[in-house]
Amino acid sequence: MNQFTYIYAGQTHTDTSAEYMQQLGMSAETIESVLQQQSYERRAALGINANDSGDALKTALKAAIDTAAGSVRKAYVSQGQLVEEEYHLAKQHAEGWDGSGDAPATVQAWADASGLSTAEAKDDILATATAWEQALTAIRAARLSGKAAVSGATDDDEALNAAETAIAQLNALMPQ
Repeated sequence: MNQFTYIYAGQTHTDTSAEYMQQLGMSAETIESVLQQQSYERRAALGINANDSGDALKTALKAAIDTAAGSVRKAYVSQGQLVEEEYHLAKQHAEGWDGSGDAPATVQAWADASGLSTAEAKDDILATATAWEQALTAIRAARLSGKAAVSGATDDDEALNAAETAIAQLNALMPQ
């Protein structure tokens, strides 16, 4: 989340509480203007229409959470058509191979491509699959809890906070 800043009386401020802005000597109209600008910028950062509110806002925020989750998931998998299916197939073959006889074609392909032995390739495939499944589980948890928090929000600001928190949690799951 980007920190919202505004300039008042020639100084930059970040505190948007009404009490603080009143202490600065802002009029009610100026405070309202600052809060509207903050709301606009928060929505713009999430790709949300500035005029959405209530259920329309919640729907848009939940879609933004889904989009963020999709971006994180994609970062864990090589791009291309059916690549995820290749990963599933390689995992299935690695799990089913006891190490005796010829390695399954998917395990052998990884061994050949990576310079690993077939046993090392099997272990690497299974370790990668485990890491991927753990990431997917964490992504799913952040996505679903974020959407539930947005749904349960009692006002637009609470819904925005919930979405921003969920998206920050999802972004923290990006592979390094």
